[in-house]
Amino acid sequence: EFNLVKSHAPEVIEQLYQDLCQLVSDTLNQHTQQASHFFTFLVGTTEFDKIIITSNCVEILHFYQIAAPTKMQASRQGHSYILLTFDNQFTFRMRIHTASSRFTYGNTVSLKFDTQLAGQAPIHTTRLP
Repeated sequence: EFNLVKSHAPEVIEQLYQDLCQLVSDTLNQHTQQASHFFTFLVGTTEFDKIIITSNCVEILHFYQIAAPTKMQASRQGHSYILLTFDNQFTFRMRIHTASSRFTYGNTVSLKFDTQLAGQAPIHTTRLP
């Protein structure tokens, strides 16, 4: 079980995560010309407006005006994180972890990244009274 390995030899898990994060970071940096495609993969379509109606006003957020990135830079942070920065002022933090705490010797271990928005360019907004 994962937790047993981690409690007896945490350096094994840390080294695995660090090596995989470095590999993913290096791979992303070798394909910076694909920044717009990877941004779309992470964010999805931005071809819409979001309307927020409150008792005081109406706000229209123009997501369609988000600029497509042309470059990206990935860097490993610590043992299990990657910071991914796009040239359109959006930044994501990716954390690697096991998909399940159960695994058996001789079988593959399923790992995945959780990706969170860490910073963004201001979204152009129209406010109506």
